[in-house]
Amino acid sequence: MNFTKSSYGEMLLNNRLLAIIFLFLITVGMSYGAKNLYFDNDYRAFFGKTNPQLDAFERLQKTYTKIDNVQFAVEPEPGSDASSVQILAAIEELTELAWQIPYSLRVDSISNYQHTEVDQDDLLVEDLYGYAEELTEQELKDIRAIITTEPSIIGRIHDPGHRSTAVTATVQLPGKDPMEVVEVVEAARVLKETIERNHEVKLRLGGIAVFNNAFLEASENDMMTLMPAMYMVILIVTYLLIRSIYATAMVVLIIVPSITVAMGFGGWIGVGLTPPSASAPTVITTLAVADSIHFLVTMFQRMKAGHSQRDSIIYSLSVNGKPIFLTSITTAVGFLSLNFSDSPPFHDLGNITAAGVMAAWLFSIMLLPILMSFVTVKPSFSHIRLICRFSPWVSVILNLKRLSFSTEQGSVTVSKMGTPVLIFLRKSVNLTAVLLVTTPAAIDLSTLTIHSWILSIAISIPSSFIFANHNICLLYTSPS
Repeated sequence: MNFTKSSYGEMLLNNRLLAIIFLFLITVGMSYGAKNLYFDNDYRAFFGKTNPQLDAFERLQKTYTKIDNVQFAVEPEPGSDASSVQILAAIEELTELAWQIPYSLRVDSISNYQHTEVDQDDLLVEDLYGYAEELTEQELKDIRAIITTEPSIIGRIHDPGHRSTAVTATVQLPGKDPMEVVEVVEAARVLKETIERNHEVKLRLGGIAVFNNAFLEASENDMMTLMPAMYMVILIVTYLLIRSIYATAMVVLIIVPSITVAMGFGGWIGVGLTPPSASAPTVITTLAVADSIHFLVTMFQRMKAGHSQRDSIIYSLSVNGKPIFLTSITTAVGFLSLNFSDSPPFHDLGNITAAGVMAAWLFSIMLLPILMSFVTVKPSFSHIRLICRFSPWVSVILNLKRLSFSTEQGSVTVSKMGTPVLIFLRKSVNLTAVLLVTTPAAIDLSTLTIHSWILSIAISIPSSFIFANHNICLLYTSPS
């Protein structure tokens, strides 16, 4: 075919081994950078280094103290309140154990609240209470009075209605390891389980450290649940569109290296993953699937028209090569514009996605055609339609997966046939032959000579067919 001579598709299929080696080296080299990726779960990552609000906030922390903390909100059991002996005992133990949280700098609670009393000429400063289980009723009343009137306690670490109270552990993170926050939160969770096991209370975790760790856990949960579900939907829809298990598997083989190359690129440029940048694989998957579907649909349509698989691959490349490239390059440029954002995670999202989009383009025009050329595939057809004209006014249309009918000469069974259109004469006329048609045209059936062999006419399949002769049934396969 003339359009294939000296074309990119011919060159690609004639040098498949070299192309595979080239793609393999690029994929391994870029993907190796993924070892440098890490999860940056610090909320400061969302602000640029020159952000004035962040700068003012950090100056405030240097002057006073950091507010990175873990807060244990203590909720009493139904029928009790936050000033009962059981809760006070739990608070006392929790306050002591909270010092064991990594990087802990300070622990605040009603237990170790520094209460000041006057004893004649002396000022006595000591913990509000100790040995909670040994407190007398008068001491409990005094404690309740203090925690409901002291301004530094009310609304800060204790509810004036005694519905809840809190223990706050302030931590000083060195900032050398992004997993420091994870270490703190894991220790806090172990402590929470210990207190709940020893006392009839319910603890809830909060604070800046837990908040920062939530970013990491949200991204990990999405990767474990939403992303597999997304890929499952993509595979199902892809199969429904192209009706080929092999071609669907090849789409997956385009998605995977596109993502690994992009994430490896992120590792090479020192990206720390945050929720925005961690969503890059989803965007890359969308573009990789779109590129692959464009190529595959055109290829299968060409094959249904009667062309060979090799010619269909080359034709699809010639038709879709430029549109796929323009789509990919404009998408990449659009994502690169995120570098103008004030928030660094969006810079990372734009850079990783741009790299992934171009990788998807490269794999869809090189790897996908090569993979499709290794195995012979056949275009599928969704159903068989039978149209019987019994009179100029009455027609019967049946959509079947398999068709059987009898004639005076015997029984004829037709299953899914592939590309041909089969025209059978009705039993009012002797069934001595099958007319094999690959297209529509103005055919006068009354002038055809029926032989005992199959007559092949090389024309294209029509979407509808009108008959002048009423003594026929038209059976054709409708493309998927």
